[in-house]
Amino acid sequence: MLFRSANGSLCEGSVDLSSSIRAQSGKVVSHIAKIAVTGCPQVTAHRTTSRHATITVKTPAAGIVKVSGRYLRATTVRFAGAISRKLRIRLTKAGRALVRRLHAEHRTLRVRVSVSFTARARGSAAVPIYVTLAFR
Repeated sequence: MLFRSANGSLCEGSVDLSSSIRAQSGKVVSHIAKIAVTGCPQVTAHRTTSRHATITVKTPAAGIVKVSGRYLRATTVRFAGAISRKLRIRLTKAGRALVRRLHAEHRTLRVRVSVSFTARARGSAAVPIYVTLAFR
């Protein structure tokens, strides 16, 4: 089971484990080990158009993936196992209007998207990862 760290998600990188041993002679041996976290979802690819985004999500096990963000219609998809799948997320009406307005000004709409994975195993917590998408 994955837990969130105090300052974010454990899935965003490796964890440093420091240890030190003091001998009876007084000599101290210290070591820092990097621990890789497994069991996290991955966003392997993403692309956008003016109306929707396509995100490819790879899950480590069976469970539910929820994709949400500002100006996006939240989407929930069930995964049967450890597979990779393309998800299509539509912009809301307000999001489409904003993209049209920004396009006229030669600017892009940037949206922070949360991809949250909850494993089917009992007692598992939701594990979020974040991706920033640009709509033109």
